[in-house]
Amino acid sequence: MHAVLRVALADAERMDLVPRNAAKAAKPPALSRAERRALTPEECKTLLSGWAGDRLEPLLVLARVRQAASAIDRVLGEEGTV
Repeated sequence: MHAVLRVALADAERMDLVPRNAAKAAKPPALSRAERRALTPEECKTLLSGWAGDRLEPLLVLARVRQAASAIDRVLGEEGTV
């Protein structure tokens, strides 16, 4: 929300609609980092089957594969490539 307001106010300031961007001076809220876990093979099958037949299926599958490849890259470090 802070980022959206900051950008919107920056645009308004540039167009002389507001005298200054008050969001620049505001301290943004701290982001919490929830622990993430990988999907189990069964969860992945369920997710992929839910996309079956959707017009965006190829895009969604590609995004999921890329996410998995990034996770593998992090585990392997710079030694392995995916």
